[in-house]
Amino acid sequence: MNEHVQAIGIDIGGTKITVAVVDASGRIRAHSSFETRSERGFTVCIGELVEGLRRILSEAGRTAEALAGISTTARRRR
Repeated sequence: MNEHVQAIGIDIGGTKITVAVVDASGRIRAHSSFETRSERGFTVCIGELVEGLRRILSEAGRTAEALAGISTTARRRR
């Protein structure tokens, strides 16, 4: 795999969301965390997630078109 290939990781937690750009070797190239605050509603939370992704892609010097994939994790409700 080309070491320039990039992927996005998204960790959605109850109190914070962390997003990161990683390269093919797993090295984090850029990351950001922000409060989840789900009480504000789905649309607001998704908007903040998208802004966080744009911010780290810019910081890593990459575009969405350069991504090989996206991985997510989230806590499931019982």
